[in-house]
Amino acid sequence: MVKQDLTRARNVKNSFTKPADAGAVLQNGAAGLDLLTWARALFALIATLALIGLVAYGARRLNMLQGVVKGPRRLKITESLMIDPRRRLVVVRFDDREHLLLLSPAGDRAISEVAAKDTPGEPEQ
Repeated sequence: MVKQDLTRARNVKNSFTKPADAGAVLQNGAAGLDLLTWARALFALIATLALIGLVAYGARRLNMLQGVVKGPRRLKITESLMIDPRRRLVVVRFDDREHLLLLSPAGDRAISEVAAKDTPGEPEQ
């Protein structure tokens, strides 16, 4: 008995729009819901583009997007060395200084800081 009630409830269609009858034609020869269908599609397109724009604006305001850096970059990873599967040594160049960092799950630690050497492949600024 309960199973029959459930199957009857599934067969009921709760539709917000009535599908257009293929044979329905207005007096001027145009299909009945053609203009309404185009208006809904246009509204849906505008609403979708507006939502995409709002998400992009929010991401930009919250600095979630990587913007193009204007001018020369000041930070660069010069070298990296895996000590073991959990720890890594990294040489980071910042302006005219190089920092040796130990990165691990227990925390990151600055090991040393020295003046940066000019490399032959790097242009002078």
